[in-house]
Amino acid sequence: EAYQEVPVVWEKEKVKERLEQAALFHESSMQMGETLVCFPEKIDELCRLFDGIEECTFSLWDNFWEEALTKENLSAWQKERKQGARVERDYHVPVADTVAQEAGNSGTVPKSSNQSKNQQGAITDTKDEKLQHHSIRHFKKDIQAKAVRWFSTSLEDGENIPEFPSTNILALLFHLLGEHESVTKNEARKFKISLDDWEISCFKKKTGESLFRACFINDAVNLNPVFGRGKNKLPKWIKKNRGRPSKIAEAKACVPPAVAIPNMEEIHGVGLLFESIHDALKMEAAFWLELQFAHATSSSTRHWFMHTMDQMLHILLRHKEGSLNGAT
Repeated sequence: EAYQEVPVVWEKEKVKERLEQAALFHESSMQMGETLVCFPEKIDELCRLFDGIEECTFSLWDNFWEEALTKENLSAWQKERKQGARVERDYHVPVADTVAQEAGNSGTVPKSSNQSKNQQGAITDTKDEKLQHHSIRHFKKDIQAKAVRWFSTSLEDGENIPEFPSTNILALLFHLLGEHESVTKNEARKFKISLDDWEISCFKKKTGESLFRACFINDAVNLNPVFGRGKNKLPKWIKKNRGRPSKIAEAKACVPPAVAIPNMEEIHGVGLLFESIHDALKMEAAFWLELQFAHATSSSTRHWFMHTMDQMLHILLRHKEGSLNGAT
């Protein structure tokens, strides 16, 4: 039988180059805390192709079908994306809009200025740079494992309280509130905080650096009305119920004294972004708590971290009963 030469589809160097690109892409995706989705039939074909080479076994992994690009998964992901986009519009006010509103009040637009990055944040002018961004819907197993501690409502034996446990405080507050509510089994899920209660976005800069933003999308608890005799002294983002501050100085006010403030960047037209998913979650939890519990008197402002857990729970219960309006 005559030997038939197999046509060369890809040159050896081209194959090597593509493999290196794939490895780098995979590594950068993992660094951003993402789990890649795949075409199931192509992965199955590749596994069968390489199975047995050099006595190595290639087979589909355990959670393969959860990450596969199937009709069912696409439908579920699109539903999640629409829900997240709707909530993000409610929670995020671009800095450009804030500047425009200030201009309307003063008659002039304040000049933007670049500031060098310091230990507690930087203001970055990116008017000529459009940041690529996307929502993160799937997380690596190590991120999921860490998130269990981020939203834990109790300490393990010998475990110390985190320096800035805003996510734990938020989770505990919801847990306690759920115990006071007469809720069904399905409703009880909303009072157990996890990664599912957040819309997390990744922004990519031209330098390759990734920055993150988180939005709390759990709607089990309504926002408290702004109260207190000095409520006009509160920041505009609280008075206007904007969900999160747009300036670094406002964000710093949400962090307790003597606690290290996560590095953040104030991006014009985007808002505040953080260097890690955990930092974004911690600060967004602090923003939600500040929005709920900050109130001002004629002479001082009381931030969320000046309240005890019992006091915060009491405020939420009073709000539910409709007796909070006009409180001082």
